[in-house]
Amino acid sequence: MMMMMMMMMMMMMMMMMMMMMMMMMMMMMMMMMMMMMMMMMMMMMMMMMMMMMMMMMMMMMMMMMMMMMMMMMMMMMMMMMMMMMMMMMMMMMMMMMMMMIMMMMMMMMMMMMMMMMMMMMMMMMMMMMMMMMMMMMMMMMMMMMMMMMMMMMMMMMMMMMMMMMMMMMMIIV
Repeated sequence: MMMMMMMMMMMMMMMMMMMMMMMMMMMMMMMMMMMMMMMMMMMMMMMMMMMMMMMMMMMMMMMMMMMMMMMMMMMMMMMMMMMMMMMMMMMMMMMMMMMMIMMMMMMMMMMMMMMMMMMMMMMMMMMMMMMMMMMMMMMMMMMMMMMMMMMMMMMMMMMMMMMMMMMMMMIIV
């Protein structure tokens, strides 16, 4: 009986031990599983974070590129505007120069015309003067001729008178 009791006890103990061991094993397994899960979660989180970071970086890069492109475009536009302004200024200057030259030419032409007119006037005046002088001379000549004729007539008359007187005297004598 005693022996049986002992055997039973032993069996019980063994069973208990086995149960304990099983429990321990289960616990360990559970712990391991939990750990693995945690690790996996952590890894996933890390991966997600990395992905997010990468995305952010990409976005930033894209933004930077866009900004750069915009800046370049703006610069190009500014340059084009400046070039256009310069061209316009040059054109204006050229036009002004041309206008000035034209004005100068016109002035010269006007001056020449004025000079020509003056010369013509002078010539006309000279001609008129000459004509007047000629007329005066002619008049003078005519006057002189008239005077001479008058004188001649007078002389003739005198001579005739003298002759008449002489004749009378002769008759009286």
